[in-house]
Amino acid sequence: MLKPTVVQQGEIYHIRFRIGSRQLWLSLKTRDGEQARIRAKQMEAVAVTTAFATRLQPKGAQVSQIREDLGRLVDEWRQAELDHTERAKIDSGGFDPADVEDQTDVYADLLEEAHEALTSNKQWQVKSLADGLVEQHGLKMGRESGEYRRLCRELLKARAALYEEEIRRMDGRYTTVPSVVAPSPFTPPAAVVPSIDLRKSFDSYMSQHTYRRSVTQRDIELTLNEFLKMSGLDWKTVDVRRDCVKATCTKWKDLQLARVAARSFNKKLSYLQHLFRWMVKHDMIEKNPLEGLGVATRQQRVESNARKPFTAEQMRLLLDSLLNTGKKDSRFWCAVLVMHTGMRGGEAFPLCVDQVKEQGGVDYLDLYEDESRELLLKNAASTRKVPVSSALRGLGFVDFVATRRKAGNKARLFPGLSRTWDVSMYVKRAMRRVGIVDPALTLHSTRHFYATQYVRAGVQSEIRHRLLGHSLPGSTQNTDYVELNNLFPLEVLRDAHKKVRF
Repeated sequence: MLKPTVVQQGEIYHIRFRIGSRQLWLSLKTRDGEQARIRAKQMEAVAVTTAFATRLQPKGAQVSQIREDLGRLVDEWRQAELDHTERAKIDSGGFDPADVEDQTDVYADLLEEAHEALTSNKQWQVKSLADGLVEQHGLKMGRESGEYRRLCRELLKARAALYEEEIRRMDGRYTTVPSVVAPSPFTPPAAVVPSIDLRKSFDSYMSQHTYRRSVTQRDIELTLNEFLKMSGLDWKTVDVRRDCVKATCTKWKDLQLARVAARSFNKKLSYLQHLFRWMVKHDMIEKNPLEGLGVATRQQRVESNARKPFTAEQMRLLLDSLLNTGKKDSRFWCAVLVMHTGMRGGEAFPLCVDQVKEQGGVDYLDLYEDESRELLLKNAASTRKVPVSSALRGLGFVDFVATRRKAGNKARLFPGLSRTWDVSMYVKRAMRRVGIVDPALTLHSTRHFYATQYVRAGVQSEIRHRLLGHSLPGSTQNTDYVELNNLFPLEVLRDAHKKVRF
């Protein structure tokens, strides 16, 4: 019987669990209770899979055979879905061209979501489908078993493949039925096929996807600009049919992964994949050159867990490095603000002047979402009030804000900044100047620093979550019955924030 337990020995947390008669102890390598529970869940998942393999799997069964059986089951489901769609097409008669285009757009959006779910391994999205297949075929597998998780993973892959096939079929291309087409005498030679005007194609693509938020549209264009620049191409001279080949795209991938985390790369990749799939659908190119370039989920998880907090000494060195530049521009003040509040970089750079407020003698930042002004937050819990510390005021932040108020209350607090990357690179250069070269330390490590220091200072869990913009731990009552933004007075938040110094 598997009984995992988190145990604290000294300052370090450990996990203890039993498989059969064996009792195993593993260090979680952390002093943080919340981080220990997260790592314990990850180790528990591995332990459950191990227990299944050693205790529940039939004697002599081969893993390859199990995979083959699950793969066959999922393939049957995908084919049944395709057949169901075909029957609907037969019953409905003819389609108008507008209906075909609308339905193809629907499938394209579904495919984008399916690819995102696949790269992020969001198995919860297909659990109801997996439960239905388990019940339908009378399979004996629990939700914690390795077989069940493999089934969910295969369903994520099959769902993406299903939408890709549906898009091809809406375009009249049935890959499951081989066909021989006689060459047409009117087909022009390949040499005279006109190249694609990428700017016109991109503008047309954006005009057909105006439902997207403006910040997303901007990110898509920035990503494409970055792709062309890294690939040595130009808007005016690029020949999409010849230049955007697999080798070029692989080069872009390698350069990206040297600069950003795998999760960020996959997000940029999804933008470009959706664009090129749209171009394939409209016969601008024959094949999407970016298919299959995603980074594995396991690699994402390793990289996301690789970040660690700054020490207080490193924070002081970094601040000294920023001050020694002698130039207090937008990048400087944005970086200093992140360092003294624990905010996300994406919350800091788009701030407007009227978000810096004062109440009862307490200066604070009022974080909220306003799509019309491109003030976007990660989630609902990110809406909060963040006190301005005395150390930040001592650096002249309040005077800087007073100067910016002359540009108007709706003006950007940090003009010239258009993305977190601008501040991240600014901080990276400052780190190198003082010899901080650990790749696990980034601008986001300042946020890890505050999370760690709040715990060490004994700050109440709910107050920590409010200051950092995290959802409160526990059941749904926290979101259903508690108004988070006014849960704690500013004075309480300020006093808790004072406990972190460097």
